[in-house]
Amino acid sequence: MTVRRAIATDAAAIVALGDVVVPATYGPIDQGFAAHQLEQWWSVKAVGDGLERLPHWVVEEDGAVTGVANLGEHEGLPVMWKLYVHPERQGAGIGSSLLTEVEAAAGPVLTLEYVGGNDRAAEFYDRRGYVETGRTRFESWPHLDWVWMRKDLA
Repeated sequence: MTVRRAIATDAAAIVALGDVVVPATYGPIDQGFAAHQLEQWWSVKAVGDGLERLPHWVVEEDGAVTGVANLGEHEGLPVMWKLYVHPERQGAGIGSSLLTEVEAAAGPVLTLEYVGGNDRAAEFYDRRGYVETGRTRFESWPHLDWVWMRKDLA
């Protein structure tokens, strides 16, 4: 397993990961939402644009990207918008390795969000010391919400 900063040429491999991860993550919560996420955020153009704007990290195993995370900003605080691991590789330390990289780059605090109903994400972040700070409803998906979490790293 190699953890490294993502580069522009990783876009297609990250999209291929999204094609597997997004339906597995969001399909059980809402299949329409999963399809929307793929269309909105997981095209080569959208991922490429994201790679230009925000630092990303990938885990590469045997030439395939099996995990991705990024770091941005929200309301003046560092925020991790994305942390995904291939379903067949969950539990292998990939998510923890990516989170360690993002935390190191974030500074004294890191916020993050995940979609309510994603119990696996909730448990993962809870075990790592993140605390829920609030929820935000989706305007176009009123039965879903973002769960916001925070961890003081200093």
